[in-house]
Amino acid sequence: MKLNIKGYAIFLLLFLPLLSFCCVKHVFAGNAGSVVINEIMWTGTSASSADEWVELFNSTDDDVDLTGWGLYSIDGSPEVSLEGSIKAGGYYLLERSDDQTVSDIAANVIYTGALDNHGEFLRLEDGEGNVIDEIDASLGWFGGDNLNKKSMERIDPGVSGSLSFNWCTNNGMAINGLDADGNFLLATPLLENSCCLTAPTPSLIPTMPKVSPTLKSTPVPTPTPTLTSTPSPTPSPTLPPPMAIAIGAPGEIEIGKEFEVSVSVAGGESGSVYFVKGMLGSDSGGTKLYDGRTLGADGESWLAWNAAWEKMPVFKTDAEGEGSMVVKMKTDEDVQIGVNYIKVRLREIDGGKNLDSNVETITVLKSGVASFPSPTVKPTPTPTPEGEKEKELVFTFGLPSEISAGKPFEIPVALCGADPYADYYAKVMMGQEDSGQMYDGQTLGGDGDSWLSWNAAWDKMPTLSADDSGCGLVVAKAKIDEDAVSGEYRVLIRLRRLGAAENIDSEIRTICVISNEIFKQTGGEVLGAMRSLPQTGVSLPRFQLFGHHRR
Repeated sequence: MKLNIKGYAIFLLLFLPLLSFCCVKHVFAGNAGSVVINEIMWTGTSASSADEWVELFNSTDDDVDLTGWGLYSIDGSPEVSLEGSIKAGGYYLLERSDDQTVSDIAANVIYTGALDNHGEFLRLEDGEGNVIDEIDASLGWFGGDNLNKKSMERIDPGVSGSLSFNWCTNNGMAINGLDADGNFLLATPLLENSCCLTAPTPSLIPTMPKVSPTLKSTPVPTPTPTLTSTPSPTPSPTLPPPMAIAIGAPGEIEIGKEFEVSVSVAGGESGSVYFVKGMLGSDSGGTKLYDGRTLGADGESWLAWNAAWEKMPVFKTDAEGEGSMVVKMKTDEDVQIGVNYIKVRLREIDGGKNLDSNVETITVLKSGVASFPSPTVKPTPTPTPEGEKEKELVFTFGLPSEISAGKPFEIPVALCGADPYADYYAKVMMGQEDSGQMYDGQTLGGDGDSWLSWNAAWDKMPTLSADDSGCGLVVAKAKIDEDAVSGEYRVLIRLRRLGAAENIDSEIRTICVISNEIFKQTGGEVLGAMRSLPQTGVSLPRFQLFGHHRR
């Protein structure tokens, strides 16, 4: 057959570019929200608690190039450099230490560095440092089950990952993958999450996405026909409250001379053991405090701020998650004379991120200038006379980000700097008004049974007692009124010393409240409740510990 060269050339000129365009898959750089942190196995697996992993999800219709991207924790561990690309609508698996963490699925990247069991602030950034996605779970993970080794799964990739309501715990039925010992993972690596809102049917088993032929997927158990869709997660009051750490330090110290710092902890885990170090320096931001030394666990060595943790003194919380101790410190000889700043840093002995106390000011004097009389213990303190001001206290507490109307929640409160053995009443106040009319909260009374309104008699309120070092702690229980409407509310903790007339108030912070009416109307569908709120959006920040001011 004679070949028509001219016609063939015209065909190539006209159609070859079109064929190339159709057959080449374009890879794009990501924008904010294009790739999200989708599932976190912070618990480890049944094979090993160190076998942690993180899954990313590409919510766009295009492949995304991950070259130069990174997944970072703000406490410095883990820090993961990403490579390759993530397919449109696909998943990307990060496994810790080795590729046996999920033994039957190949990892896209292997990393080192542990996830803290108490929570992390994770950030996904592109190669130019732009934040693509982040999860602020620094006060506690929003889901996952450490006892049964279940993962924490994102519900909706289009909703902020810093909202606790947008996460759930794997339901134990929609699962995929094997651990290093061949056990089924109670998780969904490279599968749609078990509680994903975008699932096309109420079935608990989502459709398996397409994966690389080199990946080996595990058969998914089929639920019985009587099973229904996974219920929405319970609001965060079921989570343990964040931990509060308060210190009491002398106002003045002499350069190079030993002094004592009292430490109180509330809201920790029962029986936890912590290393403790003191930090002191001239950085007013309370970060670079490098001029102090801590007396080590051996009772002889004076350790710098960056000495090994295992050489530091330790203390253990009691069954209620509370504890106190005295840390001995002194300054370096080249410390700045004058105003400095001091804090105490804790770390659990089995690892994890640093936990810092409040930062206090302390004045360093030249040798021979300061004198320090021995403290006098007052087993029975005299109440502050009417009209006389109470001495300045260090006063911190932790707060969850959101609650349900009428449902109790806990607030750990810690103070230092009080007179030894001094007693304080404590009440929780809540309200929507900025004017100070915070009348919607109730505090569980000192009898453990009565729920008391904001204006109930002080002598019915729970009490917080200082020890011989002037530190004390309590976990207050509170709730907002049953008829509270959905929205943002202000919260403060108010203290009053027994026999005194002056109130001591914390700073006012916000908390999100979901009303009973909306919760019931949506059948417990919390995200639906949030979207049905009349305002355009509700901010749900995660709060750190905060101090006090006088009112």
